[in-house]
Amino acid sequence: MQIKTHIAIVISITILGYFSFAIAQEKTNQTTDLNSVLKLGEMGDKRAVKPLIAVIKDKSKNSYTRKHAASVLAKLGSLAIEPLIDTLNINDPIVRRLVVEALGNIRDKRIVDPLIRVLVDQDVRIRRLAVDALAASGDIRALEPLVNVLHNKEEKSSLRRRAVTALVQLDRKQAVNPLITVLTGGDIQVRNMAIEMLGKLGDERAITPLISTLTNQNHLTRSNAVKALAQLGDERAVEPLIDRLTDENDLVRSNAAEAMTQFGDARAVEPLIASLKDKNSLVQSYATLALGRLDDHRAVEPLISAFHHVEKNVQSNIVRSLVQLGDKRAIEPLIAILKNESVDAYIRGLTAGALAQFGDSRVIEPLISALKNHNHLVRSDAAKALGQLGAQVALKPLISALEDTEGIVRSNAATALAQFGQSAVDPLLTVVQNKNKDSFTRGLAASALGELGDKKATEPLIIALTDEEPNVRYEAALALRLLGDERALAALVTTLSDDEKQIHYAAVLALGRLGDERAIEPLIEALSDQDERLRRLAAGALAELGDKRAVKPLIGALSDQDEGLRRLAASALGQLSDKKAIDPLFAALSDEDAGVRLYAALALGQLGDKRMVEPLLVALTDKDERVRRLAAFALGRFGDDNQVLESLISSLRDKDWRVRGVVAFVLGQVGDVRSISELERLAKDEQNENVQNTATVSLNHVKAKNFANLGMRLSEAELLAEETVRRQPDNVVFYDTLGWVLYKRKKYIDAITILEEATKLQKGVAAVHYHLGLAYLQTQQIEKGLKQLEAAFSLEGRFREVAKSEGSGIIQKIPEFQQLVNR
Repeated sequence: MQIKTHIAIVISITILGYFSFAIAQEKTNQTTDLNSVLKLGEMGDKRAVKPLIAVIKDKSKNSYTRKHAASVLAKLGSLAIEPLIDTLNINDPIVRRLVVEALGNIRDKRIVDPLIRVLVDQDVRIRRLAVDALAASGDIRALEPLVNVLHNKEEKSSLRRRAVTALVQLDRKQAVNPLITVLTGGDIQVRNMAIEMLGKLGDERAITPLISTLTNQNHLTRSNAVKALAQLGDERAVEPLIDRLTDENDLVRSNAAEAMTQFGDARAVEPLIASLKDKNSLVQSYATLALGRLDDHRAVEPLISAFHHVEKNVQSNIVRSLVQLGDKRAIEPLIAILKNESVDAYIRGLTAGALAQFGDSRVIEPLISALKNHNHLVRSDAAKALGQLGAQVALKPLISALEDTEGIVRSNAATALAQFGQSAVDPLLTVVQNKNKDSFTRGLAASALGELGDKKATEPLIIALTDEEPNVRYEAALALRLLGDERALAALVTTLSDDEKQIHYAAVLALGRLGDERAIEPLIEALSDQDERLRRLAAGALAELGDKRAVKPLIGALSDQDEGLRRLAASALGQLSDKKAIDPLFAALSDEDAGVRLYAALALGQLGDKRMVEPLLVALTDKDERVRRLAAFALGRFGDDNQVLESLISSLRDKDWRVRGVVAFVLGQVGDVRSISELERLAKDEQNENVQNTATVSLNHVKAKNFANLGMRLSEAELLAEETVRRQPDNVVFYDTLGWVLYKRKKYIDAITILEEATKLQKGVAAVHYHLGLAYLQTQQIEKGLKQLEAAFSLEGRFREVAKSEGSGIIQKIPEFQQLVNR
């Protein structure tokens, strides 16, 4: 019996083991099958659709797996739409939730009607997903259903608030009236969100309704209405907002006082003066700032009188406002504040800076006296103020302040002395050469000499490179960098062998700035130094020098063990623009460090190598927004490539606002008409103000640049081009477009002025040289015109062919022009 029992147990264990193995094997097979399906879906294969639908329906699968399957279905796009829509009928809310989320990530008009139907789903989370997806769809068919959600008082407050933002995202103009209708509703949170959005939308239809809410019983509603009306900036709101300065609620009163800074209306002066006595310090503070910005001198005496009766934060704003008003009646009271030891040291330091803004001789002696104040903040700000005033009587006191016990005072004194000009050179040289002074003081004096830029200091500073104190040698090297005197070159090269590494660093920076070819070899040698910081500085200095002899050593630096140097080397090679760097940079795209890969990509973009397009297009979809931003920026160089342009236009819908901003900027630079519709959408619907502004500027530029293709009047193109330059005054592309539009309007003198400014902004832009050359020729400045055209042809040969077809008229009759273009 015992034997039989034993055998039975063994058999049972064996059977159990077999089944455990079989189950494990089946799970392994299922996992393998699932992975295969997911990979198939990610490759865009339609055969993955049904298995993926099965996965999201399968309750035995964990939530992560089902969510992953839904995201892959979304990537399949149009292939998955119909099967996903069919799956919306499933009773399982988790399945419906996953399906709605997947549909929301597909940009296709077919998803709109099914998602509208989902707005009445029993599961509120599904309704939320549907609202978000409809907002992102951009389809105006969703407007009325979303308005219905907003107006449905039985709906959850959180969903109605979501409908507010969805309507704004869908159509800013058509959202206004529905939002106005809920201003009198019972749901405080919905009402307040609608108020906030109406402020941001900037539509004047909201003015009167918002004014009506200023008397609402809820103080948060009144407060939000005040802020919204301040954003709208319509003068009809001034009197109602002034009334809120006496509101029973502190927050409403402080917001009303802050709002007054937006209007600049003299009617607010007396009420704001009354608010200086408000019981709430925040109200007092905003009233103070508003009075400063209103620029009404009735506020001067009340502000002075209020100073000793308010808290510290209000006192600082009183000082700032008195400076803004610029009334000299404030000088003596401010001097009294500076001298008053019972006043907080920060306020007295702020007052020292404020006194300098008046430019009145009465303030000099009090500021000099403040250099000896027991508080270092007062001494520091007094030194800075004396530098701004530049009064010669302050020269010796500031020299003495170089020996102050506090570093910030010594530093500000040195900075102040650097603003005195030539009169400070000899006293500072005396300090540098005085071995009885401590090394820190002499170093600061050397630093100030560098800032002054007087080459009279070159020889003494060269001598200081051999000073026994390392700090003096270090500051002398940095000062010689600023002076840029080639007489220092040999001494700086010698300094590369100094025992102190800090002095090496300063010498390397100086050699890079000097721009003398004799610095090349020492800097190349520094690339192989054992100190990694020195190697990095050498790479940056070589890039600054721009000598092609550095190309080979920098290529070698791409293999350095220090990733920081590899990044700098890649960047430097991009700046040097030598074709020999293309292959090594291409190899650097496989570097283990992401930063090296990115800098290599950017460098290749600078070199204009077409092989970079594919890697950069891949980077444009990277999970890291920083990578996507850099890729977008680099791709701007290849904007004439159709695939690049299409990818950039698509990236205007990137989930990250910073990426959208960069892409909008790049498309503005590219200036292709095909980007207009998406830029218009972004300029209208974008929630981030910075991105919206960038899109607007870029849109204006694209339109101005393509005025002929768009059938636009030249006068209209000129206005758009002028606006782009006004908004981005350092953009050479925008200057060029404005110059060209002016040229086409036959405003040749104006065109020359603008295009000459463009050459100052950036050298070597072929289009600018070409357009400037034509403008010179039109005004009979033949020699100048030919010189500019030659520069354009050497930079981009295509302009020679363009010139051959350059209209008839005065230019075609110039023999030298014909000789140049037909050469």
